[in-house]
Amino acid sequence: MRGTLGAALGLLVLAGTLFTGRPLAAHAIGGLNTVTVSPTHGKAAVPFRVTYAISPCTSAAGLSIGFSWGALAPAGRVLGTAVTDSTCRATLSTAPPAKPAAGTYRVFGYVALPTGAPAPNTEASATYTVDVTPAPTTTASASASASSSDQSGAVPWPGSTQGALTALHPGSQPPWWTLGWSVGRALVLALSTLIVLAFLAVWLLRRRRLRAAAAVSKDKAA
Repeated sequence: MRGTLGAALGLLVLAGTLFTGRPLAAHAIGGLNTVTVSPTHGKAAVPFRVTYAISPCTSAAGLSIGFSWGALAPAGRVLGTAVTDSTCRATLSTAPPAKPAAGTYRVFGYVALPTGAPAPNTEASATYTVDVTPAPTTTASASASASSSDQSGAVPWPGSTQGALTALHPGSQPPWWTLGWSVGRALVLALSTLIVLAFLAVWLLRRRRLRAAAAVSKDKAA
């Protein structure tokens, strides 16, 4: 068993040397690798960061790390690749593919062979949650409908001036000239009353003067 595993690792290192010019580090296949996502949730199509880390870090810089969505490649959707730095970490900025439905998914990271396939025993994963997109609230729709009805004049709001005027004149609003005519009639009536009273006062005063003049004439004749 140990001989078979050692032969497999030897072939893997040889393949890495032939295709990339740099042998794969043996500890990168030891199962001590981790994947983290930041943030851990978000809406569909919103970018996030996924990081693959190798521990302990010993000369693992420059390794090609592949990332996939939902499952290991080729079954999972490949999100992209990144290269490990001097801290044995590779970080990729990506987003959920094809706007998936709300739910929890697994994001995988692995050491990628020159063919793009995952190197055995290098995979690690973390969960990422696609948030539910909130539906439009009914309150906003009701407010928009009420505003539209009020502007059209079809349904006046209770207690408003428009509603009071409509109650006084069913079927239509009182035109401005109706109110003006009522005010004008009141002014004409008041003015007519003042004129009649003025004429009456003048007539009474004139009659009084005539009587006084007649009385003076009688006194002189006597």
